[in-house]
Amino acid sequence: MLFLILPLLFFIFKKRNFPNYRFICWGLLSAAILFFLSYPFFFLSSSEVLNSGDITLSGSDYNVSSLGGQGFYIIFRKFLSYDPAIFILTVISLIFLFSAKRRLASFLKADAFGIPAYGIVFLAIFGSFNVTSGRFLIPLILPLVVLSGVVASRLLDLRSLLGIIFLSLLCLFSLAQVLRMTYLIGLPDTRALATRWVKEYLTDKDIILIDAQNIATPFSKEGILLGRELGGSATRRDELLLSLPDEDYPKDARNILRSWQLRIPDYEKFIKENNITHIIVSDGGGFRSHSNPLFDFAEENFELREVFSPFRNQSNSVFSNFPDELSDPIIDLWEISKMGPEVRIYEKP
Repeated sequence: MLFLILPLLFFIFKKRNFPNYRFICWGLLSAAILFFLSYPFFFLSSSEVLNSGDITLSGSDYNVSSLGGQGFYIIFRKFLSYDPAIFILTVISLIFLFSAKRRLASFLKADAFGIPAYGIVFLAIFGSFNVTSGRFLIPLILPLVVLSGVVASRLLDLRSLLGIIFLSLLCLFSLAQVLRMTYLIGLPDTRALATRWVKEYLTDKDIILIDAQNIATPFSKEGILLGRELGGSATRRDELLLSLPDEDYPKDARNILRSWQLRIPDYEKFIKENNITHIIVSDGGGFRSHSNPLFDFAEENFELREVFSPFRNQSNSVFSNFPDELSDPIIDLWEISKMGPEVRIYEKP
């Protein structure tokens, strides 16, 4: 509504003719459409958002109580590390446009008013949160590509050899990153490898305790019901599985418990009482500095059966959390051999 109210107020108080300021109206309208398409949940479930304060409608920490402005730093850092080419060209384009009023006015009147209108509102909203995630920036990429094209087109018009070389190097760098990412995604990630191992070596008699969604193995009905009895909550996927008749139930289902749902004060007692046979833990940093009580318990009391690690060198500081975000893609993509966190499988002796 903000995008639609602004031009209305403009015409009411300024009493301008529409044809003279048509580009402002169409720009704000296009920004409104873009904002709706990039984050429809905020509008389609506005009553739930306002009542719960959860803009993601997921029960996560992205709520209005976490306003603090740290998101602006995250946006800056993520754009710089994920796509430095677009980031650098955008910064240069902004400097180029604001260095001359006539040039800026010409750009805004050239059907481009919606870009700053959309970008400013989008950044103001998501930059205000403390826990803004890098993936929220995806809708900004296309407007920034258009904006960065200002400098790219200017360099081509001037036929500057140095500028064209600079532009080509940025494009080649981005292409290399994309090709590397494409290659890694084409390989089985660590979760897929761990899931394959569970299917091959564990049976429906085993009971597995996991610390995260580190395997894609379906939960058995017995495992889902046991988790409920122990105080856990069933997910939508669990409800769907429970609704399936036995003949249609996944054959590779295993008895799995989610440790983060159960609030286990004493792992030794819990594992003994529930006959846990295997523990599966994962960490995007390779368990170098992350504090994980379940990992510590498994190291001391269980036997390590298998490790699926994405890292080339265990002593480095690279992080790999795919399908979550990479910490520093410029480095991480070239220091891992496959996607996903390090997954370790332990067996009761």
